[in-house]
Amino acid sequence: MKIISVLSYFDPVIGPKVFLKAPESTKDGEIYAIASMMDAHEEKFFIHITGNIKSANYIFEISNPYSRGEIELFQISIVVNIDSEINLNLARKLLQGFIKEFNDIEEVYKAFYFEFENKTEGKEKLTEVKALFKTFHKSFKPAVKALELAEIRFQTLFKAARDAILIIDKETADIVDANTMAERLFEKPRKEIIGINASQLIFYEDYKEVRKHVLKLIHTEDAIPAEIRIKKSNGKVVPVEINANEIKIDERDLIQVIIRDITDRKIAEQKIVKAYDRADFFKDLFAYDMNRILGNINKSTELLTSYLNNPKLVNHKDEVLSMIKGQALKGLNLILYVQKILDIEDSDISMGSIEINSLLNEAITDVSNSYREKLLEINIETIGDGVFVKSNELLLNVFESILINAAEHNDKPFVSIQIKISKERKKKVDYYRIEFLDNGMGIPDDMKEDIFIKGYRQDESMSGMGLGLYLVDRIIESFNGQIWVEDRIEGDYSKGSKFILLMPMA
Repeated sequence: MKIISVLSYFDPVIGPKVFLKAPESTKDGEIYAIASMMDAHEEKFFIHITGNIKSANYIFEISNPYSRGEIELFQISIVVNIDSEINLNLARKLLQGFIKEFNDIEEVYKAFYFEFENKTEGKEKLTEVKALFKTFHKSFKPAVKALELAEIRFQTLFKAARDAILIIDKETADIVDANTMAERLFEKPRKEIIGINASQLIFYEDYKEVRKHVLKLIHTEDAIPAEIRIKKSNGKVVPVEINANEIKIDERDLIQVIIRDITDRKIAEQKIVKAYDRADFFKDLFAYDMNRILGNINKSTELLTSYLNNPKLVNHKDEVLSMIKGQALKGLNLILYVQKILDIEDSDISMGSIEINSLLNEAITDVSNSYREKLLEINIETIGDGVFVKSNELLLNVFESILINAAEHNDKPFVSIQIKISKERKKKVDYYRIEFLDNGMGIPDDMKEDIFIKGYRQDESMSGMGLGLYLVDRIIESFNGQIWVEDRIEGDYSKGSKFILLMPMA
């Protein structure tokens, strides 16, 4: 339906009657109900819907001494299709503007009342009113056209927006409108969202907290968007970011709430944090192991120097050179391994099946060579050959670190370390239990958990323990294993420690 303008008046005898219409070709049947509305409303301005048409109407009056009661009622209407959007502020201003011009015409009522002395003057007034009415109709059409284009643009942006958008009444918190993304996010069709209170939407947080965030956003300049969560019908919790601004439409205070699903962003942030943490872990691992390897090489070179200066020990130089070569090769392999791990895009460290008997023997040989100045005895009680666990090359670092700690933190002349391997089932998972029992200075109960914290230092006697055991804990955790420490003899920590590992069977 095209835009129709209607001017009607209330005749005291025959009642409401359409007097002017534009365009004049409009069929009476399309506007039959417009005139009758003037005596159906107390409000001067109102929107009325009849069938497939919608109208913005303004009822006004002018003095008319010829009319009964000396008052004449008029109604000016703008009629559009039911699907058209009418901007109430613009419609009211245009209608009021017409009324002002209409009332400025001297004795204009004569155009509508023919029981006066000079009918010629009345006809002139009628021509003048018609001209005014046509001018009004022509001026309104481009304004409505511009509104329609603006509405199309708004609806296009509103409906096609990638974020969920809700228009909410500021006072009542009732939802006035919702776009397509809001339907998807809240899993409700638009017709079920519009009209309900915002508190009826499913938020993970308490609604009062959500409303507090929204009000802060509209009342605080440069407020940072708030992060909340929405609970889906399947129980899944979706993180979202909300932003809001206050708008006024037709004298009504509204809040536009923009809700953005930030699931992908949160996942990306977690990946960044995990990647940084992983890089930090391998940096520590590399620094720790390289320091130890270089320290062993330094010890070996000092030993080699003393052998070369002593004719009785010079024959042992080949053995020391072999140790230096072995440590250098270990350093090279460490560099290659860390480089390989950091090149893997997936944050998960690849694991395979590792035989722990052979790995323990390698660690024992390495540590024994590093502590030749100590009387060191390390024994293994195993359950047989072919003891395989799910892990990778880093398990060697674990074994070496535990043995080194046992050797370092021992003030006795004879260092004894017993390694026991057994099976254990825990929470329906099969593990190999690996125990390292030493006769060292032990670890007090209040330190047993803290020693696995990065950089932990209780006192100078614990120097060097923090980073090593922190790395051990991280590596075991990556294998889905467990590690903790107990007293070798229960209740007396001074008799030595017992480090216990649970490693999933391969």
